[in-house]
Amino acid sequence: MSKIKSKYFMCGFDGMDFPVLKSNIVHFPNLGKLWKRSCRGTMYSKAKITGISWTSIYTGVHKEKHGIRDMWGRKTDKSLDFVSTKQKYIWDYFNKHGLTTAVFNMPVTHPLRSVSGWLVSGFPAPTNSKIAFPDSIADDLPPDYLVDWINSCMKDRDLHPQVWIKETFDLTTFLEDLERMELARVETFIDLCKKHPTDTHFFQSTVIDRVLHIQGITNNNDVRVYRIADKIIKRIFKEFEPERFQIVSDHGGWDKQHTHTATWLTAGVSIKPGEILPPGTVKTNEVDVLPTALFWMGFAPPAGDPFDGEIFYDAFITDLNEEEQKKIEDQLRALGYLD
Repeated sequence: MSKIKSKYFMCGFDGMDFPVLKSNIVHFPNLGKLWKRSCRGTMYSKAKITGISWTSIYTGVHKEKHGIRDMWGRKTDKSLDFVSTKQKYIWDYFNKHGLTTAVFNMPVTHPLRSVSGWLVSGFPAPTNSKIAFPDSIADDLPPDYLVDWINSCMKDRDLHPQVWIKETFDLTTFLEDLERMELARVETFIDLCKKHPTDTHFFQSTVIDRVLHIQGITNNNDVRVYRIADKIIKRIFKEFEPERFQIVSDHGGWDKQHTHTATWLTAGVSIKPGEILPPGTVKTNEVDVLPTALFWMGFAPPAGDPFDGEIFYDAFITDLNEEEQKKIEDQLRALGYLD
């Protein structure tokens, strides 16, 4: 059976810490294969807060412009949400250029907004609320599908998720249960993509962040936790054939704390392999993801330069001969990237 084609595939891992991933990469055969042909490094997370950081990844602007300040992206007297923010998201730009998109379990995508394609909300989405657009997508979700284990925390907006989980689950079996549920989530995503084909794909797993807050990521469990992410990558590449593939995280994490050391990893068309985001440098951050993705897709920049982020040109192959270089420059000039 042929694989699912994807012009752009973003795989999000909430809380994936690049230094942790790098130090253990030898243990992960599937991430290791991707590693060798990727541009990768530490992506500086300015906010290192889920609601703010994911929205900055999606929109290319910081919280001062997108207006989402709540840690979980909920609408409050000080924060907008997915519906009320006026910013365009990365899939909105893809839609504008005629590409359909599948958005699955990406954080802070509730209440629902319409897309050209389909969307299943990620955390936080209150239990029994609408989580799928269009409505027909909900019919293809498993009857017991949950956006997240911690849905019940939304009954009390001030209840931290780790409190509810600690009262409900035996932590000795926590990782086994989490792995089972996350891999089942991947299968649901794959099934939906086969039934409802689109041009681009967005998928996110909360596996690392959930362990970060419940048990903490330490030397005692880091390989085991990240190995679940490795299994997710294996399933994705067994079913998909992406032209452009990106792993991104909203922040890093160690012990039970968020860190600024998020993950940037790109592979595919025109990408220059190598670690060109060395530790200790701030060469790119979460607002650079969107403008770089648009450039990578060959789309002209939006009028008015609406982004806080910049294109990360260092990720792309530049060792071209004179004729190839001129051709590329002419194309960039036609798109508006060069004067």
